[in-house]
Amino acid sequence: MTEFPRVPDQFNPHPQDYKVRDRDITLRWLEGMGVDEVAKRYDIPPDEVRHILDSPAQKELREAVRQRSIDYTLERFDATAPQNLEKLVSLRDKSDDEKMQRMAALDLLEYSSLKKKAEGDGNIGAELFRGIAKLAKEVTKEKE
Repeated sequence: MTEFPRVPDQFNPHPQDYKVRDRDITLRWLEGMGVDEVAKRYDIPPDEVRHILDSPAQKELREAVRQRSIDYTLERFDATAPQNLEKLVSLRDKSDDEKMQRMAALDLLEYSSLKKKAEGDGNIGAELFRGIAKLAKEVTKEKE
């Protein structure tokens, strides 16, 4: 099976400026495709691929993708934090394994320390942690 670039030339409004090609090259590289493989796909030298990846426009794209990944991870953390805290409390209180209880207790202490530090620094994120802890308590009460 031969793979082609994602955007065929007929859908690229300005094929001579290579913007679409360069974006695709960068996205393929970010997905884990090696420089040599990308170069082969586009029938260009590997040094040209490296030059494209180091261009200001593609560095900006790489940073935007990186930032979206970070934002997505933080959103997932925010969404699952109450469940994670509930799980830690459950492991600490109900596990038959003392080592597991100890590790869960240490994780809860670490979370508590982070929360207190954030509150002491006047960090706005402290409100988020307070809300997560409150939500975790409410969810625990509802399940009981």
